[in-house]
Amino acid sequence: MTVLRLDDLLPSSAPDSLALQVAGGEAWSRGQLRAEQRAWSARFACHPLAAGAMVAIWAVNSPQWVAAALGAWARGLVVVPLSPRWTDHEVRGVLDRTPVALLLGDRARAERAHGLGLGLRVACLDEPPQASCGERPLPASAAVSGEPKAQLGGPERLAALVPTSGTTGAPKLAMLTARGLGATAALTAEALGLGPGDVYWLPMPLAHVGGLGAMCRALGAGAAIALPGPEDPGGALSAWAASGVTHASLVPTQLLDLTTEAPPPWPPSLRVVLVGGAASPPDVGARCAMAWTTYGLTEAGGTVTLGRADAGGSSGGPLPGWEVRVVDPAGAPVPAGEVGELLLRGPGLMAGYWQDAEATGGVLRDGWLHTGDFGALDAAGRVTVHARRTDLIVSGGANVYPAEVEGALLAHPAIREAAVLGEPDPRWGQRVVACVVLRPGVPAPTLEALRAVLAPRLAGYKHPRRVVLVPDLPRLGNGKLDRAALRGHVSEARV
Repeated sequence: MTVLRLDDLLPSSAPDSLALQVAGGEAWSRGQLRAEQRAWSARFACHPLAAGAMVAIWAVNSPQWVAAALGAWARGLVVVPLSPRWTDHEVRGVLDRTPVALLLGDRARAERAHGLGLGLRVACLDEPPQASCGERPLPASAAVSGEPKAQLGGPERLAALVPTSGTTGAPKLAMLTARGLGATAALTAEALGLGPGDVYWLPMPLAHVGGLGAMCRALGAGAAIALPGPEDPGGALSAWAASGVTHASLVPTQLLDLTTEAPPPWPPSLRVVLVGGAASPPDVGARCAMAWTTYGLTEAGGTVTLGRADAGGSSGGPLPGWEVRVVDPAGAPVPAGEVGELLLRGPGLMAGYWQDAEATGGVLRDGWLHTGDFGALDAAGRVTVHARRTDLIVSGGANVYPAEVEGALLAHPAIREAAVLGEPDPRWGQRVVACVVLRPGVPAPTLEALRAVLAPRLAGYKHPRRVVLVPDLPRLGNGKLDRAALRGHVSEARV
């Protein structure tokens, strides 16, 4: 199995080829990015930070984010990505639990971090790395000469401490190894046909495993990364055409917006649109012939399954080296097509949760990751994900999987987006509530009209008993639905 080395994602070959494109026309060659990586590596050595020390990055996507992460890995350091959308309280919650030695922030967040009294060094990511080094000046020659030591700590070393995207309580911190991230990057790049000369559109935050993994797969494959600014659908398509984008990572909402407001044909350079981070609508393949669907989670290093979008709504089959099981509550395998809990085993599995043996033991058992996700395997080995365990609705003793109902609701022409929750019901235990976002200028459908559309698609117990109109669906920084926030809207609508 091919494994990319995180400490050497930018070999010295092809230094003039494109590595990064940034909104506004800025472009970095691989040689420029490599020089910036080495400058950051020298700065880390000057602080000094020993192999295994932790460096947090709290910033929006930028070339400096990429260069600093690569420089940290070249010195054997551990990258702790922090969401740029987080509040000071959320950032402190992670830093108080980890021995982070240095926090790098873009200008706005570095200023905020200085005021938090964190008791650690804070540096501005937007300043040239050779400009300063802690309390001592860094000799100019140190930033451009000498190679960083390779593979400090070996491939099994901890490379990233990535917060999970939980919607309640403090996020757990998944320990991802250099080997695991490198294997996932190599496997996904090969499956997507990603290589030199390609351009990968990456709107996802680098602070989340989806963005971090895409950065590794693109650079490791010799492709370039395009880091966009805020774009409307038409603007994104124009940027794709101007940049020669060949691959794009989108969450389902972004794809729905594109196909609705600017439907294909799209720029001829585009070959693959990878859709993940949330359940995809069943018609995603019909909307976009280039769509590939994927399933993964932070604890598995980001990507486990991959495949061309199909009418069945699957997330594709496991990547080489990965195994997927579907089991019943007793842990026994279920037949193909039946729903159960998804168990995963493969090269990208986390080493555990940082300083949380109880939580680690709850999900990692006998080499398998117990995801808490409900799904099914078909006869061809393709995975269809139905719900998180915490999202499952049990009405009258029957399971209702939100993704199934949400996909059916999108068949109504008035509905742009839909999300389904359960709320307490004195008779049935729970009942289904649909939160819908309407298309502009379209009148709201009645509950009866919605159920008429659902009738040929879903059994009656899966139909919503209440519909709540919302202006948009609240989302986490990685594009996933924020069901905790949505439950708040549902509760307010009931009053």
